[in-house]
Amino acid sequence: NCYFFVENKTQEIAATMAISHREMIKKNILLPIGIIGGVATARSHRGKNLFTQLLKHIVSTNTSKCGL
Repeated sequence: NCYFFVENKTQEIAATMAISHREMIKKNILLPIGIIGGVATARSHRGKNLFTQLLKHIVSTNTSKCGL
């Protein structure tokens, strides 16, 4: 799943982050996990707390599906 912040005025993608759902086996126990990647913030939008907002949103909407 990919998440984006789009700047309203210019419709420019300001920031992006993705989560990939996977399964990991540890000592014969199947563990659903989420791998976060694809993190980027446009230079003109850095310092605006967009990474933190995206990460909080991803964690809050995916914790019931997997361990992050």
